[in-house]
Amino acid sequence: NPMIGALVTYRMIRISLKYGLCEVSAFAFAFMGPCLINGPTEDYAGGYFYAKLALKALNHTHSGGTNRFTARVYCIAYGLVLIWREPMQASLEKLLDGYNAGCITGDQEYAFWNLLSYAGLSLYTGQELHKLGTNLRTYIKRAIQCQQTAVACSIAPLLSATVGLNGSTDKDIYAQFLNTTEDDLLQQNDRRTCISIWTKRKFTRVLQNDMDGAIAVYELSLSHPYGKLFHLFKTIPFIISMYLNGLIAFYAARKNNNAKRRWLNIGIESLNMTKKWAKESKWNFHSKLLLLEAEQLFQKGNKSALQKYEAAIIAARNHRFIHEEGLAYLKLGNYHLSQNREASAAQSFAQAKRCYEQWGAHALVEGMDSLKADFQES
Repeated sequence: NPMIGALVTYRMIRISLKYGLCEVSAFAFAFMGPCLINGPTEDYAGGYFYAKLALKALNHTHSGGTNRFTARVYCIAYGLVLIWREPMQASLEKLLDGYNAGCITGDQEYAFWNLLSYAGLSLYTGQELHKLGTNLRTYIKRAIQCQQTAVACSIAPLLSATVGLNGSTDKDIYAQFLNTTEDDLLQQNDRRTCISIWTKRKFTRVLQNDMDGAIAVYELSLSHPYGKLFHLFKTIPFIISMYLNGLIAFYAARKNNNAKRRWLNIGIESLNMTKKWAKESKWNFHSKLLLLEAEQLFQKGNKSALQKYEAAIIAARNHRFIHEEGLAYLKLGNYHLSQNREASAAQSFAQAKRCYEQWGAHALVEGMDSLKADFQES
């Protein structure tokens, strides 16, 4: 019961404030962060305050070495809390520090949860795919060696997406490392693994411009216990899933008049949530918000969608989300095609290709070449 964890955390903080700090106090402060963010009031400011307090407490509660709760504090602070206020990319190095701290102190569990958070943030913030694929292979091997199978299973979908987007021929990740299949993992109903799989499937199909396939994945996910947005904490998969649901929904509303109202409700929910998050961190969420707004205007037939697409491209570039810049160019190209502006569409697709090349998404580059060839033939 998550409420029990919140109550225990509250009591630990009260004891720390009454009798003074100890090593575990930093962990209590850190855990209060996601409790506040995921509580009824969604107190992002309060959560951020406690995460920063936890990091300060680490420096005052160690006995000449590494605080034995460092891995736990880093995992929670940098993986669950600071991503709502500070640039997501800034958490990457700190999560690796958390892994190293866990290895030093013997906290293997949270050492590898730091790696899982690092893996998800790396993929979904657009880190270079070839290097990421090499790292994720190493992390899965280490997790298996240290009997952290749950983490290995949750990283595997991220590696599968990375390998697929990179265009590597080494695509049978699940059989290679886990002697299983992705569908078999879904049937095991491990919460983190299933969420990782469903998010990865939507992510790859949207980037591939396979929006009908993305709709099919979304519909299929609804019948799975963890296919919906079921999260004890708002993690990076929650953020990405909510964002992708909006892109899928506005496309579906544009193409499917029979279920238009249903899809619009899903899209508006995603848009409103992202708008709230953008107030907390313009860096992390502004480009996502602008692209959702562009897709909504496209669905309405409003020509001001063009300015929103262009703004989304600039925001993604300025905030160093190279994959989101490429996606925004791709969506802009689709919009130009709908307005019979073939030359402008070709330019947008060329820019999307440039972004995907820089990201290392060679499979997407090949897809853009095929799209360009089909476009020229038509």
